[in-house]
Amino acid sequence: MKNGFANTGDETPSVQTQPGWSGKLGVWLLLGAVFTAFALVTWIVLTTPLTRNELGLLGGLNVEASEDTLVFVGDRYIGTGKVEISWNDLLGAAGRPPLAVPGDKDTQLAGPDAELVWSQQGPQGANRGPQDVDYSFRQQLYRRADGQFDQLFVIDCSFPKAEGQWRQLLIPVRGRKQGAAAAGYFPQPGLQGAGNVSRGMIPSRRDAATFQLKLQVRKGTWPKAVQEPTADLVLWQPERAEK
Repeated sequence: MKNGFANTGDETPSVQTQPGWSGKLGVWLLLGAVFTAFALVTWIVLTTPLTRNELGLLGGLNVEASEDTLVFVGDRYIGTGKVEISWNDLLGAAGRPPLAVPGDKDTQLAGPDAELVWSQQGPQGANRGPQDVDYSFRQQLYRRADGQFDQLFVIDCSFPKAEGQWRQLLIPVRGRKQGAAAAGYFPQPGLQGAGNVSRGMIPSRRDAATFQLKLQVRKGTWPKAVQEPTADLVLWQPERAEK
């Protein structure tokens, strides 16, 4: 007994310890490593070119269609349903063949000696930024030299500040039903529009221009220019070679 209180013998004084210099040093080293890694990544982003196409563009063309719709850009099969095509692919960066067509002449979009049967103008507009673009959408129906009908959507783009062959370009898009289901169907446009062209924030650091095209391929909606199409009439379709 001490000072009138019994000592049970199972009580021990509690001792609270403070983190030593070694623990604090570890925390500061970890924070320093994180900051250094962030600074290194930022420097790489700022000094590495992110685009390789001549216009310095990011973004591209987004096409949305039903799962049984084949999407072609020009004569090249891109995919089925919803597809995205970058400006690098459209302009043929890194030695790839371009999908877009330089210039503003559409006389060869359906092959030599094709006859324009019907045309309908769609939305048009302009975006202003470091890389200005004026654009318009239109639908066209051709009768090819062999007599087959060929329908396509054309996006006409003009870049006033650009130089070289891509100052003016066309992006021809075809939507086709697959197999036997293709008879009597004619593609119709849904959403048509363009995203803003802007400098953007890190990590893009380049102009972004994105076009959206929604295809609806419906039966029995042929233009009046085609007189009473037969039920088995099928639009011309490029060979479906994989990308």
